[in-house]
Amino acid sequence: MRAEAHGTLKKFVWIVVAVVVALVVLTWLTPFLQGYEVKTACKLLCTDMIRVKAEREMAERNGNTPAFGDPQAREAFIRRTRQATVRFDMGDYDADCGAYLDKDQPHCFSHSYSYDPQNKQHICKIDVRYRSDTAPALVGDVLQELPHLEMQHHIDITQRVNATY
Repeated sequence: MRAEAHGTLKKFVWIVVAVVVALVVLTWLTPFLQGYEVKTACKLLCTDMIRVKAEREMAERNGNTPAFGDPQAREAFIRRTRQATVRFDMGDYDADCGAYLDKDQPHCFSHSYSYDPQNKQHICKIDVRYRSDTAPALVGDVLQELPHLEMQHHIDITQRVNATY
């Protein structure tokens, strides 16, 4: 009889440990998935910057104003990051966002575009800095007093795209 109770207690402890580990993994997984979505938004911003260059050249040839420019590319980037629950607005665009030690501005992004004619490559440099505030998985909505996982993220991407692609 004693061995049976000991076995049941042991199973209960293993179940509790498994649930706690699963909650910790789910909590830590959320900011990294969010970072993946922001990196994807950065890569799409690079595609938009290439499009801005093409639109500008085509508009100059036709004598029109470009239909798609830097403000539209930034708005598309902001929309994409909001889908990842990162709150940017147009005021968060800062050319010096790469200065990671400046913690006064927790949310900022910057981008630059250049073309390398020798290698025939578009070069996009994007810096993004944001803070994430993740509630504990599943129980964070119920027990709102639990401490949140707060992290400062810095994403620095230099993407090279072949012009013939």
